[in-house]
Amino acid sequence: MPNAFSFDDLAVPQVGIFWLTPDLSGILCGSTLPVDEGELYGDYRIFPTSHADHWEHLNAKGFLRFVGISRVLRDDYCAVPRGRVSFHIPSGRFKVYVGSYFKSGHADLVRLYFYLPADTTDFEHDDHYDLPR
Repeated sequence: MPNAFSFDDLAVPQVGIFWLTPDLSGILCGSTLPVDEGELYGDYRIFPTSHADHWEHLNAKGFLRFVGISRVLRDDYCAVPRGRVSFHIPSGRFKVYVGSYFKSGHADLVRLYFYLPADTTDFEHDDHYDLPR
């Protein structure tokens, strides 16, 4: 009997940036690229757009207002939990950089959103992604 078709067969691991919802219950939004299309940055493949630039774009298009982000949070991309998915070429591993807000349950959300294999994905704290005090 032939193997059944699965949309998972079409899934290609991605690099990108993301924000979690302010209440940390899910992914608010993200932008992704297939890893092979990521921009070269030293030994990494990364998403070429910064959080700041992408947040400004989302705000200008009305997306942040549409999804209920408060005006105070719309003005500061750092005030909403965020992270970055990169691919480290020499090790063949995905590196997910997150702030101290990140809990173990968030890892599954990020892996699903970016089609990341669990056995080659590392989640690492980076102070850059901590929420402002």
